[in-house]
Amino acid sequence: MKRSLKSAKIQPASSGASVSREKDDKAAAHNKQRLIKLVISLLTIGLLLFATFGLTRYTSKAGRGDLGERKGEKVVSSAAKNSAVRLNELKLKLVSLSVATSEAHEALAMRKKMNDESPAEDLKAKLADGSADLINISKELLPLLFGPPPYTINVKLALGDVDLGHIMLEMAHDEMPYTSLFFLRQVEAQLWDNQKIIRNAGHVIQADPRGPPGRKRFKDLGLSSVAFQEYSENFPHVKHTIGLAGRLGGPDWYISIIDNTRNHGPGGQGNYNLAAEADPAFGKVTSGFDVIESIKKLPVKQGGFKALVKNVDI
Repeated sequence: MKRSLKSAKIQPASSGASVSREKDDKAAAHNKQRLIKLVISLLTIGLLLFATFGLTRYTSKAGRGDLGERKGEKVVSSAAKNSAVRLNELKLKLVSLSVATSEAHEALAMRKKMNDESPAEDLKAKLADGSADLINISKELLPLLFGPPPYTINVKLALGDVDLGHIMLEMAHDEMPYTSLFFLRQVEAQLWDNQKIIRNAGHVIQADPRGPPGRKRFKDLGLSSVAFQEYSENFPHVKHTIGLAGRLGGPDWYISIIDNTRNHGPGGQGNYNLAAEADPAFGKVTSGFDVIESIKKLPVKQGGFKALVKNVDI
């Protein structure tokens, strides 16, 4: 800063006394400057301490809030992670149990076919235990994979270029959780897209993977057949229910167009090795009954199978 010329004093040469007074004035001025600097320093230190203390308190509060948020994020992240881990565990169990249970079923069927009457309690227990475990796993998997019920499927049907309309299916997830899960996984994998309804047998109309890529992809994904014949007396094969064909059942499914409780229920399919079993009835038609009636009127080929002359496209 430039000093003002008006404040500058030009002193003439003086005697010793005046020199002494000048020295005293200079010392006083110097001490005053030191005092001013000291006060300024103390004020600066005080301001720094206050700022530091205040910032520390603010940071501490912000830190606690941020930590709370991070804890919340960690809880959500941990829950999601645990859910994903549990989902993977269940999927692995489903695969391993399905293999073991179906092997037990096939072994029992083969013994029956060969008229082997030797005890098979171990195989029966393995089949029963595996079936029970698969049902429990399916109950847990259904909401994890597909959300809350009801589980419905909208099936669009056509005959060549003619749109026949839609059929709505609803899964019987409470009574038939395992087979419901099996079918929903097929649908989710789009395995039934571009497939066919091939049969109008008078008691059922039946879907079959005749379209590309056919049965191979069902097999590749482990969704060609169920591991056991799930059945509930509380959900029999009444009219407009859906069931799985074959032993072990799948991938073909059908819609009952009459009451098939006796024919497709326990012991109704006596041509199979384990004759006491039933086809799984795992869902029902809830709308599109007019579409079913139109398919019932389509012409069929000669022979007991009653194949459609022209397949209906799914």
